[in-house]
Amino acid sequence: RCLSRYNNSNTNSTIFHKTKRLAVALRCSGMIGMTVLNPLFCVLAMNYASPSILAPFSGLTLVWIVLFSETLIGEKPSRKQMIAASLIVLGEVVVAFWGDHTNDENITLEDVAQSYAKPLFDLY
Repeated sequence: RCLSRYNNSNTNSTIFHKTKRLAVALRCSGMIGMTVLNPLFCVLAMNYASPSILAPFSGLTLVWIVLFSETLIGEKPSRKQMIAASLIVLGEVVVAFWGDHTNDENITLEDVAQSYAKPLFDLY
């Protein structure tokens, strides 16, 4: 309804369509990154570092959203969002410095499969 007044102007209509295409491109690239690339690279990273160190870094996704929301979509993060992002970063620093840095080298694929069969895993 608000945009109907722009339909008469070719310039404004062109800007509207370019902006819409950019929004669709950003949404699609974000979805591909979050659903394909992120899990792929997380699995690959587990070859080089302990999962206890890597797992908390998934929370950084929220930090990136807060940091880039104003630049990409013009939405200024609220004070609560900034505090939450700061707490996530603080948690990452704590894990990086004081987390368990060991990697269990002696675990086989059979050990992992057996752990999935335990009732405690089902409860989790």
